[in-house]
Amino acid sequence: MAEDTKVSIIVPVYNVEQYLQECIDSILSQTHRNLEIILVDDGTPDASGKIADENAAKDRRIKVIHKENGGVSSARNAGLMAVSGDYFCFADADDRLEKDYVDYLLQLALDNKTEVSLTTELYTTFAATGEQDDSFEIVSGVEAACKILCYRMPIGVYCKLFSSELIRKGARFEEELFIGEGFNFNVDSFMLAKNVAVGHRKIYFYRKDNEASAMTRFRIDKIRCALKAIDFIERKHSKASNYFLKCVNFARWHTHCDMLFFIYNADAKRIFPEDYNRCYKVARKDALSAFGVRTNNRERIKALLTLIYPNTIAHLIRWRMNRHLRKNS
Repeated sequence: MAEDTKVSIIVPVYNVEQYLQECIDSILSQTHRNLEIILVDDGTPDASGKIADENAAKDRRIKVIHKENGGVSSARNAGLMAVSGDYFCFADADDRLEKDYVDYLLQLALDNKTEVSLTTELYTTFAATGEQDDSFEIVSGVEAACKILCYRMPIGVYCKLFSSELIRKGARFEEELFIGEGFNFNVDSFMLAKNVAVGHRKIYFYRKDNEASAMTRFRIDKIRCALKAIDFIERKHSKASNYFLKCVNFARWHTHCDMLFFIYNADAKRIFPEDYNRCYKVARKDALSAFGVRTNNRERIKALLTLIYPNTIAHLIRWRMNRHLRKNS
């Protein structure tokens, strides 16, 4: 029965004292009570580690790991090594979970006998609004990996539940990666799984306004790391199907387009001309990869525009951002 199934929730903790308690409270409020909550203090310099310890003193389900700073992949791997649950999932310490987060994902996995369950939808504001979609489908692990490579589902490790058997099969984070590490882990885990249950209910609140987040600040090493993540996937799964490798090539093109935008938007192309030129060339050269995989029309339109002039997308995104800022100023 679901209530007898233990679920471990891994939360990396670093510089999140402003948000951590809200995240912990949302976990403690889960309708599924059989939890192991693993808070991994990754050598945080603020009061986050103390907040974690204070919560552990109040609830025996909370386990705190204090370690030297090694980055988010190292922190998550430390959490994986401590898992004692039948299933595990992840939450970022500046985000929040709906009360039925674990229940929903666990029921999807148990009812359909899958090693992974996930939802493709999430909240991008902290106000729960809109109708819910309770439809779902069952796909093979390889098909799920292809879907995520084609950006047809969220690429982060949030909104997903994994069988702990995958840890025993070798599911780990690449510790060299600090951007794209979740994308990489998901592809590897899906490839280890026989089947994946794909739902569409919104159960996760994703915070976009944390200035300390790795996703909110431009650094050239983030761009290089994101590209390295794609290289890891290609090397590890070089003997996969031809279609899978086409999806990897699409993901590489997509990542180069994203990185081209980040460099352009930060006015950094004169500072990092080699990175800019490489991204520009790949964005144009491999644009047709969007037509060799199952993706949406928006990606294909982007590919056609990029084929003509790679900076088109960057211009359009900047124009939309500026218009949004003017409307809200």
